[in-house]
Amino acid sequence: MSAKWNIKPPNLPALPHEVWLDIFRLATAVPGIFDGDVEDPFDSPAPAGGIFIDTRAELRALRTALVTKRYLVRVCARWRALARPLLYEALWVGRPHVLVSLAGALRASEELAGGALGWHVRRLDIACVPGAEREHLLADIVRRLPRLRVLCVSARRGGAHGRAMPAPVMAALGATCGGALRKVWWDDDADLQPAAPDVRALLHAAPGVRALVGVRLKVLEEPAPLVHRGLRFAAVPLPLRYNPQEPARLPALRQVFFDIVLNGPVDAYVVDWDGHRARSAVPAPPPALTTVYVRLHIGVVLQPLMASLGLLPDVPHLVLVGVGAITFSDANVPAVRLPPSVTHFGVHLARDQASNRYYRRLFAFLAALAGPALRVVRLLNARAVEDLTVRHAARLREGIRTLASQPFRLEDHRGRAFGDDEPSLGLAE
Repeated sequence: MSAKWNIKPPNLPALPHEVWLDIFRLATAVPGIFDGDVEDPFDSPAPAGGIFIDTRAELRALRTALVTKRYLVRVCARWRALARPLLYEALWVGRPHVLVSLAGALRASEELAGGALGWHVRRLDIACVPGAEREHLLADIVRRLPRLRVLCVSARRGGAHGRAMPAPVMAALGATCGGALRKVWWDDDADLQPAAPDVRALLHAAPGVRALVGVRLKVLEEPAPLVHRGLRFAAVPLPLRYNPQEPARLPALRQVFFDIVLNGPVDAYVVDWDGHRARSAVPAPPPALTTVYVRLHIGVVLQPLMASLGLLPDVPHLVLVGVGAITFSDANVPAVRLPPSVTHFGVHLARDQASNRYYRRLFAFLAALAGPALRVVRLLNARAVEDLTVRHAARLREGIRTLASQPFRLEDHRGRAFGDDEPSLGLAE
């Protein structure tokens, strides 16, 4: 028997660079991270991640992909040359000290024959507070990103809650990235918050921005109305004024996200249609809106809110975000009647996992739901859907039977009716 150590390895042909690049891209792809718009949750069966409602899964996948890319560039010189542009497509700044090395790498690459690495960057995630001594580094990095498409700020460390994003960084975004920027996303709990004048200046310099996400972006308030021709999605604080008699200042706006906090009596839900200062929690929007998102907080009674939403002109899609057990209280069941124009109703549950009692109250809420045009009710939290179908399958079967007389179709986050391709639920019995 011959020893195996003397067997010659096969001489395989080298793969073309294009094939290796395709392999690298498939191995590290994260759907939706470069999307310049917020996809309507009812326009496709499975939107790429929670995008603004819940971005935890997307951010975890992004960081995992970055780790894989770092391993790829360390294999050999050939792979380093091929995968290095992929490594810089999406930048994650998770620690202040990263700014030093990142700024140095971008600066040094501009003098190399391979070209500037900043040209490959399409997304920037800022997940740390840089500190006063490193603010200039962040601004210097932004100035080297001419093709930046998506900006995400989720810095929750450093104990600087409420601190303004440095003005030089905002100015660099407008001056360098204005032509390419499509989405600006600010976590509403981020330690760094943008100043309203800086955001307005950025939007003026970036006419192609389609999505403005972040409930603290006070850019649609006084002293002057915002005019932007490309904005399709806006997440704004309330109250928001809109005068239907004014020239269209947001003609492309299709989706709006509202953060509802009830600080007074329920009659505060009154829409001001004349453009005077409103006492309302709901504005009078442009007539082209297709989707309204409402984040609920403790103390919000739904029916007065629905009555105000009913004044909106023909909005077919309504999504409630942060729906918890209090939402299913006696004050909201069985009195909830959706606006007459709503055909699709989305529910994003506040919990990823819940008790049997929680889901029982959810189905009682849905069984009492009324709407003359309602055709679809979709549960948008993927983790909650998994919890309901796996840990509470018996409650799901019982709940679906209670909805048998309802005219709408109950769907999971993928747009499939509960029971489709799920024989274990026993819904056809």
